Amino acid sequence: MWRTWTWVAWFLALFIPFHSVFFDAGWESLVLWVFSPILVPGFALLNLLPRFVLRRRGHMNTPLPIATILPVHWALVFTAVLSLGGTTDAGDLPSGLSLLVGQPLWPDVEESITLVCAIGALSMWLAMVILSFILKPSTRWRGRVLAPALAWSTAVSLIVAAPFVAATLTSYVPDGSGIPLRDAKARSALEESELASKRGIDTHQELVRVRQKLAPNESDMDPLYPEGTYGSDSNDSYRISQSFTSPTPLHTDEPGFAAMLHELGYSPEGYYWQNASGQRLRATNADDGRTNIEIMSPWWWGDSEIASDATLALRKSGQVGATAP
Repeated sequence: MWRTWTWVAWFLALFIPFHSVFFDAGWESLVLWVFSPILVPGFALLNLLPRFVLRRRGHMNTPLPIATILPVHWALVFTAVLSLGGTTDAGDLPSGLSLLVGQPLWPDVEESITLVCAIGALSMWLAMVILSFILKPSTRWRGRVLAPALAWSTAVSLIVAAPFVAATLTSYVPDGSGIPLRDAKARSALEESELASKRGIDTHQELVRVRQKLAPNESDMDPLYPEGTYGSDSNDSYRISQSFTSPTPLHTDEPGFAAMLHELGYSPEGYYWQNASGQRLRATNADDGRTNIEIMSPWWWGDSEIASDATLALRKSGQVGATAP
């Protein structure tokens, strides 16, 4: 392990900025590549710091306490990097963990894995630095291979298990209706289409209700629009939205507008207004004096292509058209 330490430290230092070569590259990869002349040697030297201290103090091999920590530390660094996704103008890119397991992972799950692995790796590195100043050169650790072998086994198991743990955790994440991904995947295409149609009608009816309150004299509405919400290349979830535009301003910054939304059951939620069903309302004032009111549904696990076909069928049938009741 003494000789392996140097090789692995430099491998991880190169893997951090250049891991996107093996996966999808986003804007952050470009930043890492630009700063790689500083990042690569900096990380490698920091990772090798305990080894430098040990060697300066007369050690010729890796002490057993450090040998039981080091492989797990490497595995945590590797897994933390794998769990990082990418970002482009077109949307988010899947992480290495997501690609290895073959399905999208919930961002909160990936971020949690990144955080836990990063904290664990840093804690173990600090422990090794402290131990390198404390442990005295000794031959009593030679020949003891059980603990290092267990450490290597743990490290390999961590790397292998991480994608599947992330996928399992993702499968239990509920959508806006409280249905976890594993249950949503069990639906047939017909069930998915019928459910998307019902959700489209619900969204349309809510917009009609809001329009009658805010602008009763307006009738035209934009088409019902389903939007995939989970990743740029995934159809695993979607939300549905529809809007109308009032040619006259609705004075969204005045107390009367907020009072009407409260009567409709909406409360302010960041940049939006949200009701008890999880539907969001967004009011946008244009420079020409018009006001756009958009209703957005909660997000749901499901195929956005099926949802798109279902809402298109609704529009063709006239149930959610521009002048539908």
